[in-house]
Amino acid sequence: MDFTATLDEENKRIVVKSKCILDLQVINSIRTEIVSHLEGREGWDVLVDHSESTLGDLRYPEMSNVAQETISKFVPLGVRRFALVVNVDDYGMGRMWELLTADKSSISTHAFKTVGQAIQYLDESE
Repeated sequence: MDFTATLDEENKRIVVKSKCILDLQVINSIRTEIVSHLEGREGWDVLVDHSESTLGDLRYPEMSNVAQETISKFVPLGVRRFALVVNVDDYGMGRMWELLTADKSSISTHAFKTVGQAIQYLDESE
């Protein structure tokens, strides 16, 4: 597993950068890391940059379960927005993630092809 999580105190966001083949174990580890950093930090945003990763064998059933589990962990933390950056080849899966989470909570979730687009979305949404 190759990912880093960095707290951006100034912008009230956690930034996770991965470079690996994503599977359920990696995604669960990333989610656990995010939760551990955001406990007691209500109103923060999450930026997950998977632009240098690939989604491996994950498909709809796995993505649906991951989306439900993530929402159930992030809502109690008061996460406001979730920006997911995926590589161009996996953008369809990123959009699926967005759709799977859109109606499940008050967290605004969007998928992007570039980190710049994601940061612009988070900065303009304030």
